[in-house]
Amino acid sequence: MNCYTNGKIFIANISVVHKPEGRNQEKFFGTSNEYMLAYSKNKSISDFYNVILDESIKDKFDLFDRTGSYKRKNFIRLTDGKYALRESKPDFFYPIYVSNDLKVVSIEKFENSIAILPITDQGVERTWKTKPDTFMQYWKAGNIEIVKEGNKYVVYEKLRESQVIKTHWTKKEYHSYHYGTKPLEEILGEKLFDFPKSIETVKDTLKLCTKYDEKILDYFAGSGTTGHAVIKLNREDSGNRKYILVEMGTYFNTVTKPRIQKVIYSDNWKNGKPQDKAGISQMFKYQVLESYEDTLNNLQVPAESNAALLQFDEHAQEEYLLRYMLDVETRDHLFNIQMFRNPFNYQLKVAENNELVPTKVDLVETFNYLIGLYVERIQRVGDIKFVEGKTREGLKTLVIWRNLETTTHEEVLRIYRKLYDSVYSREFDQIYINGDHHFQNFRTGEDKFKVKLIEETFFKKMFNVEEL
Repeated sequence: MNCYTNGKIFIANISVVHKPEGRNQEKFFGTSNEYMLAYSKNKSISDFYNVILDESIKDKFDLFDRTGSYKRKNFIRLTDGKYALRESKPDFFYPIYVSNDLKVVSIEKFENSIAILPITDQGVERTWKTKPDTFMQYWKAGNIEIVKEGNKYVVYEKLRESQVIKTHWTKKEYHSYHYGTKPLEEILGEKLFDFPKSIETVKDTLKLCTKYDEKILDYFAGSGTTGHAVIKLNREDSGNRKYILVEMGTYFNTVTKPRIQKVIYSDNWKNGKPQDKAGISQMFKYQVLESYEDTLNNLQVPAESNAALLQFDEHAQEEYLLRYMLDVETRDHLFNIQMFRNPFNYQLKVAENNELVPTKVDLVETFNYLIGLYVERIQRVGDIKFVEGKTREGLKTLVIWRNLETTTHEEVLRIYRKLYDSVYSREFDQIYINGDHHFQNFRTGEDKFKVKLIEETFFKKMFNVEEL
Protein backbone atom coordinates (compact mmCIF):
# COMPACT_ATOMS: atom_id res chain seq x y z
CA MET A 1 0.00 0.00 0.00
CA ASN A 2 1.33 3.43 -0.93
CA CYS A 3 0.25 5.46 2.07
CA TYR A 4 1.61 8.68 0.59
CA THR A 5 -0.82 8.59 -2.33
CA ASN A 6 -4.02 7.25 -0.80
CA GLY A 7 -3.57 9.05 2.53
CA LYS A 8 -5.89 6.63 4.32
CA ILE A 9 -3.54 5.81 7.19
CA PHE A 10 -0.54 8.07 6.60
CA ILE A 11 -0.49 11.14 8.89
CA ALA A 12 2.85 12.90 8.50
CA ASN A 13 6.57 12.65 7.91
CA ILE A 14 8.34 14.32 10.85
CA SER A 15 11.89 15.59 10.53
CA VAL A 16 13.75 15.05 13.81
CA VAL A 17 17.00 17.01 14.22
CA HIS A 18 19.08 14.38 16.02
CA LYS A 19 22.53 15.74 15.17
CA PRO A 20 22.30 19.54 14.79
CA GLU A 21 26.03 19.91 14.08
CA GLY A 22 25.70 17.58 11.08
CA ARG A 23 27.84 14.59 10.15
CA ASN A 24 31.28 15.94 9.25
CA GLN A 25 32.32 12.83 7.28
CA GLU A 26 29.90 13.51 4.43
CA LYS A 27 31.13 15.02 1.16
CA PHE A 28 28.32 17.48 0.52
CA PHE A 29 25.59 18.12 3.05
CA GLY A 30 26.18 17.05 6.65
CA THR A 31 23.08 15.08 7.61
CA SER A 32 21.56 16.51 10.76
CA ASN A 33 18.12 14.94 10.81
CA GLU A 34 16.25 11.66 10.50
CA TYR A 35 12.61 10.95 9.73
CA MET A 36 9.75 9.59 11.77
CA LEU A 37 6.70 8.38 9.84
CA ALA A 38 3.33 8.61 11.61
CA TYR A 39 0.38 6.40 10.70
CA SER A 40 -3.04 5.68 12.12
CA LYS A 41 -5.30 2.70 11.60
CA ASN A 42 -8.30 5.03 11.49
CA LYS A 43 -7.54 8.72 11.03
CA SER A 44 -11.18 9.74 11.48
CA ILE A 45 -11.23 8.71 15.15
CA SER A 46 -7.54 9.12 16.02
CA ASP A 47 -6.11 12.18 17.73
CA PHE A 48 -3.23 13.34 19.89
CA TYR A 49 -3.63 13.92 23.60
CA ASN A 50 -3.36 17.54 24.71
CA VAL A 51 0.23 17.77 25.86
CA ILE A 52 3.06 20.28 25.68
CA LEU A 53 6.45 19.09 24.49
CA ASP A 54 8.16 22.49 24.71
CA GLU A 55 9.06 23.30 28.33
CA SER A 56 9.14 27.05 27.63
CA ILE A 57 5.46 26.85 26.67
CA LYS A 58 4.63 24.43 29.48
CA ASP A 59 5.82 26.91 32.12
CA LYS A 60 2.96 29.26 31.18
CA PHE A 61 0.39 26.68 32.27
CA ASP A 62 1.14 27.18 35.95
CA LEU A 63 -2.28 26.50 37.51
CA PHE A 64 -3.73 23.08 38.36
CA ASP A 65 -7.06 21.43 39.02
CA ARG A 66 -8.41 17.87 38.91
CA THR A 67 -8.25 17.78 35.12
CA GLY A 68 -4.67 19.00 34.87
CA SER A 69 -2.64 22.16 34.32
CA TYR A 70 -4.08 25.30 32.75
CA LYS A 71 -3.67 29.05 32.40
CA ARG A 72 -6.30 31.77 32.68
CA LYS A 73 -7.65 33.98 29.93
CA ASN A 74 -10.29 36.65 30.45
CA PHE A 75 -13.66 35.42 29.22
CA ILE A 76 -14.45 38.93 27.93
CA ARG A 77 -13.69 39.16 24.23
CA LEU A 78 -10.98 41.83 24.25
CA THR A 79 -9.92 41.51 20.61
CA ASP A 80 -11.79 41.72 17.26
CA GLY A 81 -12.33 45.48 17.56
CA LYS A 82 -15.85 46.70 16.99
CA TYR A 83 -17.09 43.15 16.34
CA ALA A 84 -16.57 42.35 20.03
CA LEU A 85 -18.78 45.23 21.21
CA ARG A 86 -22.28 44.86 22.64
CA GLU A 87 -23.98 46.61 19.73
CA SER A 88 -22.37 44.21 17.24
CA LYS A 89 -23.24 41.01 19.08
CA PRO A 90 -26.07 41.62 21.54
CA ASP A 91 -26.65 37.88 22.06
CA PHE A 92 -23.16 37.65 23.60
CA PHE A 93 -23.90 40.37 26.19
CA TYR A 94 -25.64 38.87 29.23
CA PRO A 95 -25.21 38.68 33.01
CA ILE A 96 -23.49 35.75 34.69
CA TYR A 97 -24.78 35.18 38.23
CA VAL A 98 -22.57 33.83 41.01
CA SER A 99 -22.96 33.16 44.72
CA ASN A 100 -20.84 34.96 47.33
CA ASP A 101 -18.63 31.89 47.76
CA LEU A 102 -18.28 31.56 43.94
CA LYS A 103 -19.44 27.93 44.07
CA VAL A 104 -22.80 28.43 42.37
CA VAL A 105 -22.89 29.86 38.84
CA SER A 106 -25.90 30.37 36.58
CA ILE A 107 -27.22 32.46 33.72
CA GLU A 108 -30.50 32.71 35.64
CA LYS A 109 -30.76 35.09 38.57
CA PHE A 110 -31.08 33.46 42.00
CA GLU A 111 -31.37 34.71 45.58
CA ASN A 112 -28.37 36.69 46.85
CA SER A 113 -26.57 36.22 43.55
CA ILE A 114 -24.08 38.70 42.10
CA ALA A 115 -24.33 39.71 38.44
CA ILE A 116 -21.20 39.97 36.34
CA LEU A 117 -21.31 41.73 32.95
CA PRO A 118 -18.66 41.91 30.18
CA ILE A 119 -17.75 45.53 30.89
CA THR A 120 -14.09 46.58 30.95
CA ASP A 121 -12.42 48.77 33.60
CA GLN A 122 -12.81 51.67 31.16
CA GLY A 123 -16.57 51.14 31.11
CA VAL A 124 -16.70 49.70 27.56
CA GLU A 125 -19.54 47.24 27.02
CA ARG A 126 -18.01 44.31 25.22
CA THR A 127 -19.17 40.68 24.88
CA TRP A 128 -18.47 37.29 26.39
CA LYS A 129 -16.75 34.74 24.15
CA THR A 130 -19.81 32.50 23.87
CA LYS A 131 -23.57 32.58 24.13
CA PRO A 132 -25.23 31.70 27.49
CA ASP A 133 -25.88 28.00 26.84
CA THR A 134 -22.31 27.39 25.68
CA PHE A 135 -20.98 29.26 28.70
CA MET A 136 -22.86 26.88 31.01
CA GLN A 137 -21.38 23.91 29.15
CA TYR A 138 -17.92 25.36 29.78
CA TRP A 139 -18.74 25.80 33.46
CA LYS A 140 -20.08 22.27 33.92
CA ALA A 141 -17.00 20.87 32.17
CA GLY A 142 -14.77 22.65 34.70
CA ASN A 143 -13.30 25.09 32.18
CA ILE A 144 -14.49 28.35 33.79
CA GLU A 145 -13.00 30.00 36.87
CA ILE A 146 -14.43 33.08 38.59
CA VAL A 147 -12.06 35.06 40.79
CA LYS A 148 -12.66 38.04 43.06
CA GLU A 149 -9.95 40.62 42.45
CA GLY A 150 -10.32 43.59 44.77
CA ASN A 151 -13.88 44.86 44.50
CA LYS A 152 -14.70 43.16 41.21
CA TYR A 153 -15.36 39.65 39.92
CA VAL A 154 -13.48 38.37 36.88
CA VAL A 155 -14.61 35.46 34.71
CA TYR A 156 -11.72 33.44 33.29
CA GLU A 157 -11.63 30.65 30.75
CA LYS A 158 -9.28 27.80 31.67
CA LEU A 159 -6.99 27.17 28.74
CA ARG A 160 -5.73 23.61 29.02
CA GLU A 161 -2.13 22.88 28.21
CA SER A 162 -1.80 22.31 24.50
CA GLN A 163 0.66 22.94 21.72
CA VAL A 164 0.64 22.85 17.94
CA ILE A 165 2.75 19.77 17.17
CA LYS A 166 4.89 20.63 14.17
CA THR A 167 6.53 18.31 11.64
CA HIS A 168 10.01 19.66 12.43
CA TRP A 169 11.33 18.60 15.85
CA THR A 170 14.35 20.56 17.06
CA LYS A 171 14.60 20.20 20.86
CA LYS A 172 18.18 19.78 22.06
CA GLU A 173 17.03 16.69 23.97
CA TYR A 174 16.56 14.91 20.63
CA HIS A 175 20.35 14.77 20.14
CA SER A 176 21.06 11.08 19.56
CA TYR A 177 24.49 11.12 21.18
CA HIS A 178 23.87 13.19 24.32
CA TYR A 179 20.45 11.64 25.01
CA GLY A 180 20.92 8.26 23.34
CA THR A 181 24.45 6.89 23.03
CA LYS A 182 25.94 8.50 26.15
CA PRO A 183 23.15 7.52 28.61
CA LEU A 184 23.25 3.93 27.29
CA GLU A 185 27.01 3.75 27.85
CA GLU A 186 26.53 4.99 31.42
CA ILE A 187 23.87 2.33 32.06
CA LEU A 188 25.85 -0.59 30.61
CA GLY A 189 29.31 0.63 31.62
CA GLU A 190 30.67 0.37 28.06
CA LYS A 191 29.67 0.95 24.46
CA LEU A 192 27.86 -2.13 23.19
CA PHE A 193 25.35 -0.65 20.71
CA ASP A 194 25.68 1.79 17.81
CA PHE A 195 23.30 4.69 17.24
CA PRO A 196 20.53 4.23 19.84
CA LYS A 197 17.63 6.68 19.61
CA SER A 198 17.35 9.62 21.99
CA ILE A 199 15.13 8.52 24.84
CA GLU A 200 13.52 11.98 24.85
CA THR A 201 12.43 11.61 21.22
CA VAL A 202 10.63 8.38 22.04
CA LYS A 203 9.25 9.75 25.31
CA ASP A 204 7.73 12.80 23.61
CA THR A 205 6.18 10.53 20.97
CA LEU A 206 4.60 8.44 23.71
CA LYS A 207 3.26 11.56 25.44
CA LEU A 208 1.32 12.41 22.30
CA CYS A 209 -0.16 8.95 21.81
CA THR A 210 -0.54 7.29 25.21
CA LYS A 211 -2.13 7.90 28.58
CA TYR A 212 -1.59 6.27 31.93
CA ASP A 213 -2.59 2.64 31.28
CA GLU A 214 -2.13 2.04 27.56
CA LYS A 215 0.07 -0.55 25.81
CA ILE A 216 3.04 0.20 23.56
CA LEU A 217 4.34 -2.34 21.03
CA ASP A 218 7.80 -2.04 19.42
CA TYR A 219 8.59 -4.73 16.84
CA PHE A 220 12.19 -3.48 16.48
CA ALA A 221 13.30 -3.04 20.08
CA GLY A 222 17.00 -2.52 19.33
CA SER A 223 18.72 -1.29 22.49
CA GLY A 224 15.40 -1.06 24.34
CA THR A 225 14.87 2.71 24.12
CA THR A 226 11.09 2.31 23.86
CA GLY A 227 10.88 0.20 27.01
CA HIS A 228 13.19 2.66 28.81
CA ALA A 229 11.03 5.59 27.69
CA VAL A 230 7.85 3.90 28.97
CA ILE A 231 9.46 3.25 32.36
CA LYS A 232 10.73 6.84 32.54
CA LEU A 233 7.33 8.28 31.60
CA ASN A 234 5.57 6.10 34.18
CA ARG A 235 7.99 7.44 36.78
CA GLU A 236 7.14 11.03 35.86
CA ASP A 237 3.34 10.82 35.85
CA SER A 238 2.73 7.70 38.00
CA GLY A 239 1.36 5.95 34.92
CA ASN A 240 0.80 2.24 34.40
CA ARG A 241 1.70 1.93 30.72
CA LYS A 242 2.86 -1.49 29.54
CA TYR A 243 5.35 -2.28 26.79
CA ILE A 244 5.95 -5.25 24.50
CA LEU A 245 9.35 -5.38 22.83
CA VAL A 246 10.35 -7.76 20.03
CA GLU A 247 13.99 -8.30 19.09
CA MET A 248 15.90 -11.01 17.24
CA GLY A 249 19.40 -9.47 17.43
CA THR A 250 22.17 -11.28 19.29
CA TYR A 251 22.62 -8.18 21.49
CA PHE A 252 19.35 -8.89 23.31
CA ASN A 253 21.11 -10.55 26.25
CA THR A 254 23.95 -8.00 26.41
CA VAL A 255 22.06 -4.75 25.72
CA THR A 256 18.26 -4.87 25.55
CA LYS A 257 17.47 -7.01 28.59
CA PRO A 258 20.19 -5.60 30.90
CA ARG A 259 19.10 -2.05 30.05
CA ILE A 260 15.49 -2.72 31.03
CA GLN A 261 16.55 -4.49 34.22
CA LYS A 262 18.82 -1.63 35.22
CA VAL A 263 16.47 1.30 34.55
CA ILE A 264 13.78 -0.43 36.61
CA TYR A 265 16.23 -0.44 39.54
CA SER A 266 17.38 3.16 39.05
CA ASP A 267 17.12 5.97 36.50
CA ASN A 268 20.54 7.37 37.35
CA TRP A 269 23.65 5.44 36.21
CA LYS A 270 27.34 6.19 35.77
CA ASN A 271 29.96 3.77 34.45
CA GLY A 272 27.51 0.89 34.82
CA LYS A 273 26.81 1.61 38.52
CA PRO A 274 23.55 2.98 39.99
CA GLN A 275 23.80 6.42 41.61
CA ASP A 276 20.66 5.88 43.68
CA LYS A 277 18.04 3.24 44.46
CA ALA A 278 15.01 5.19 43.25
CA GLY A 279 13.50 2.23 41.46
CA ILE A 280 10.02 1.63 40.13
CA SER A 281 7.77 -1.28 41.10
CA GLN A 282 7.64 -3.51 38.06
CA MET A 283 7.91 -7.06 36.81
CA PHE A 284 8.86 -7.82 33.23
CA LYS A 285 8.86 -11.16 31.47
CA TYR A 286 10.92 -12.13 28.47
CA GLN A 287 10.34 -15.11 26.21
CA VAL A 288 12.54 -16.83 23.65
CA LEU A 289 10.63 -18.28 20.72
CA GLU A 290 11.69 -21.58 19.21
CA SER A 291 13.47 -21.01 15.92
CA TYR A 292 12.93 -22.90 12.68
CA GLU A 293 16.29 -24.66 13.09
CA ASP A 294 15.57 -25.56 16.73
CA THR A 295 12.26 -27.11 15.69
CA LEU A 296 13.97 -29.40 13.19
CA ASN A 297 16.74 -30.28 15.65
CA ASN A 298 14.23 -31.44 18.26
CA LEU A 299 11.88 -33.53 16.13
CA GLN A 300 11.68 -37.18 17.13
CA VAL A 301 12.05 -39.08 13.85
CA PRO A 302 11.65 -42.90 13.74
CA ALA A 303 14.84 -44.85 12.97
CA GLU A 304 13.53 -46.24 9.68
CA SER A 305 12.72 -42.71 8.51
CA ASN A 306 16.22 -41.54 9.40
CA ALA A 307 17.65 -44.28 7.16
CA ALA A 308 15.45 -43.07 4.29
CA LEU A 309 16.75 -39.53 4.72
CA LEU A 310 20.34 -40.59 4.07
CA GLN A 311 19.46 -41.45 0.47
CA PHE A 312 18.96 -37.75 -0.42
CA ASP A 313 21.20 -34.71 -0.66
CA GLU A 314 20.90 -31.95 1.97
CA HIS A 315 18.27 -29.89 0.14
CA ALA A 316 16.19 -32.93 -0.73
CA GLN A 317 16.39 -34.15 2.86
CA GLU A 318 14.85 -30.90 4.11
CA GLU A 319 12.11 -30.97 1.48
CA TYR A 320 11.32 -34.61 2.29
CA LEU A 321 11.29 -33.85 6.01
CA LEU A 322 8.96 -30.88 5.73
CA ARG A 323 6.58 -32.05 3.00
CA TYR A 324 6.19 -35.76 3.68
CA MET A 325 7.60 -36.99 6.95
CA LEU A 326 6.09 -34.21 9.12
CA ASP A 327 2.71 -34.78 7.55
CA VAL A 328 2.60 -38.58 7.37
CA GLU A 329 5.34 -40.63 8.96
CA THR A 330 6.07 -38.58 12.10
CA ARG A 331 2.55 -37.51 12.88
CA ASP A 332 2.62 -39.34 16.23
CA HIS A 333 6.32 -38.82 16.98
CA LEU A 334 6.99 -35.08 16.57
CA PHE A 335 8.26 -34.65 20.09
CA ASN A 336 9.30 -36.88 22.91
CA ILE A 337 6.22 -37.72 24.97
CA GLN A 338 8.51 -38.52 27.89
CA MET A 339 9.10 -34.82 28.43
CA PHE A 340 5.75 -34.66 30.24
CA ARG A 341 6.89 -37.11 32.92
CA ASN A 342 8.89 -34.33 34.57
CA PRO A 343 7.54 -31.11 33.03
CA PHE A 344 9.55 -28.88 35.39
CA ASN A 345 12.88 -30.01 33.99
CA TYR A 346 12.29 -30.28 30.23
CA GLN A 347 15.19 -29.21 28.03
CA LEU A 348 15.31 -28.32 24.35
CA LYS A 349 18.39 -28.52 22.18
CA VAL A 350 19.07 -24.93 21.06
CA ALA A 351 21.72 -23.94 18.53
CA GLU A 352 24.31 -21.58 20.00
CA ASN A 353 27.66 -20.86 18.34
CA ASN A 354 27.22 -23.77 15.93
CA GLU A 355 26.54 -26.33 18.65
CA LEU A 356 23.40 -27.71 20.29
CA VAL A 357 23.07 -26.57 23.89
CA PRO A 358 20.44 -28.11 26.25
CA THR A 359 18.18 -25.22 27.34
CA LYS A 360 15.44 -25.40 29.95
CA VAL A 361 11.90 -24.77 28.64
CA ASP A 362 8.92 -23.65 30.72
CA LEU A 363 6.26 -26.14 29.60
CA VAL A 364 3.73 -24.76 32.09
CA GLU A 365 3.93 -21.26 30.63
CA THR A 366 3.95 -22.61 27.07
CA PHE A 367 0.76 -24.57 27.68
CA ASN A 368 -0.96 -21.51 29.16
CA TYR A 369 -0.38 -19.70 25.87
CA LEU A 370 -1.42 -22.68 23.76
CA ILE A 371 -4.88 -22.88 25.37
CA GLY A 372 -5.22 -19.10 25.73
CA LEU A 373 -5.32 -19.13 29.53
CA TYR A 374 -5.52 -15.91 31.53
CA VAL A 375 -3.83 -17.07 34.73
CA GLU A 376 -5.48 -16.00 37.99
CA ARG A 377 -3.65 -18.12 40.58
CA ILE A 378 -0.79 -20.62 40.82
CA GLN A 379 -0.23 -22.98 43.75
CA ARG A 380 2.60 -25.47 44.15
CA VAL A 381 2.76 -28.28 46.67
CA GLY A 382 5.99 -30.25 46.34
CA ASP A 383 6.23 -31.57 42.79
CA ILE A 384 2.61 -30.72 41.96
CA LYS A 385 1.58 -27.38 40.47
CA PHE A 386 -2.01 -26.11 40.15
CA VAL A 387 -2.72 -23.32 37.64
CA GLU A 388 -6.14 -21.62 37.68
CA GLY A 389 -7.61 -19.17 35.19
CA LYS A 390 -10.04 -18.51 32.38
CA THR A 391 -9.62 -19.10 28.65
CA ARG A 392 -10.44 -16.53 25.98
CA GLU A 393 -13.80 -18.25 25.65
CA GLY A 394 -14.50 -17.68 29.35
CA LEU A 395 -14.06 -21.32 30.46
CA LYS A 396 -12.93 -21.58 34.08
CA THR A 397 -9.93 -23.89 33.87
CA LEU A 398 -7.62 -25.79 36.19
CA VAL A 399 -4.32 -27.22 34.94
CA ILE A 400 -2.54 -29.81 37.09
CA TRP A 401 1.13 -30.51 36.47
CA ARG A 402 3.10 -33.11 38.40
CA ASN A 403 6.39 -34.90 38.27
CA LEU A 404 5.26 -38.45 37.50
CA GLU A 405 8.54 -39.85 38.79
CA THR A 406 8.16 -38.45 42.32
CA THR A 407 4.38 -38.31 42.89
CA THR A 408 1.58 -40.88 43.09
CA HIS A 409 -2.03 -40.80 41.90
CA GLU A 410 -3.22 -40.95 45.51
CA GLU A 411 -1.05 -37.98 46.51
CA VAL A 412 -2.37 -35.85 43.65
CA LEU A 413 -5.98 -36.65 44.52
CA ARG A 414 -5.42 -35.96 48.22
CA ILE A 415 -3.86 -32.53 47.63
CA TYR A 416 -6.47 -31.67 45.00
CA ARG A 417 -9.31 -32.44 47.44
CA LYS A 418 -7.59 -30.42 50.15
CA LEU A 419 -7.19 -27.34 47.95
CA TYR A 420 -10.50 -27.64 46.10
CA ASP A 421 -13.46 -28.99 48.03
CA SER A 422 -16.27 -30.67 46.11
CA VAL A 423 -18.29 -27.45 45.78
CA TYR A 424 -15.41 -25.31 44.51
CA SER A 425 -14.10 -27.99 42.15
CA ARG A 426 -17.46 -28.14 40.37
CA GLU A 427 -16.93 -24.54 39.26
CA PHE A 428 -14.23 -25.62 36.80
CA ASP A 429 -15.47 -26.09 33.25
CA GLN A 430 -12.41 -28.16 32.36
CA ILE A 431 -9.41 -29.73 34.08
CA TYR A 432 -6.12 -30.60 32.36
CA ILE A 433 -3.62 -33.03 33.85
CA ASN A 434 -0.41 -34.66 32.58
CA GLY A 435 -0.01 -38.44 32.57
CA ASP A 436 -2.44 -41.17 33.58
CA HIS A 437 -4.79 -40.19 36.40
CA HIS A 438 -7.49 -41.45 38.72
CA PHE A 439 -9.79 -38.44 38.35
CA GLN A 440 -13.46 -39.18 37.76
CA ASN A 441 -14.44 -38.03 34.29
CA PHE A 442 -17.75 -37.28 32.57
CA ARG A 443 -19.02 -35.77 29.33
CA THR A 444 -19.75 -32.06 29.12
CA GLY A 445 -20.96 -32.22 25.53
CA GLU A 446 -20.65 -34.24 22.39
CA ASP A 447 -17.16 -35.82 22.33
CA LYS A 448 -16.02 -33.50 25.15
CA PHE A 449 -14.88 -34.52 28.62
CA LYS A 450 -14.24 -32.34 31.65
CA VAL A 451 -10.84 -33.91 32.49
CA LYS A 452 -8.40 -33.74 29.58
CA LEU A 453 -4.85 -34.95 28.96
CA ILE A 454 -2.26 -32.21 28.67
CA GLU A 455 -0.15 -34.30 26.26
CA GLU A 456 -2.99 -34.74 23.76
CA THR A 457 -4.02 -31.07 23.87
CA PHE A 458 -0.40 -29.90 23.70
CA PHE A 459 0.23 -31.94 20.57
CA LYS A 460 -2.95 -30.76 18.82
CA LYS A 461 -2.33 -27.11 19.61
CA MET A 462 1.38 -27.14 18.75
CA PHE A 463 0.84 -28.66 15.33
CA ASN A 464 -2.59 -27.35 14.39
CA VAL A 465 -2.12 -25.71 10.99
CA GLU A 466 -5.85 -25.07 10.57
CA GLU A 467 -5.72 -22.08 12.94
CA LEU A 468 -2.76 -20.46 11.18
